[in-house]
Amino acid sequence: MKERVAVLALHYQNEVLHPEGKIRVGVNDESVRERVLDGAARLLAMARKHQAP
Repeated sequence: MKERVAVLALHYQNEVLHPEGKIRVGVNDESVRERVLDGAARLLAMARKHQAP
């Protein structure tokens, strides 16, 4: 049986993660915000490279 993998990227909204966003929940430290976004970008790039939906 062939394994299937999918990546769901949820809640990467500008209003939540942008420094001037109106819904600033959970990530108040700019260095943490940058690590979250960098990690998400790497994850999505790898998923695209491997053609994961």
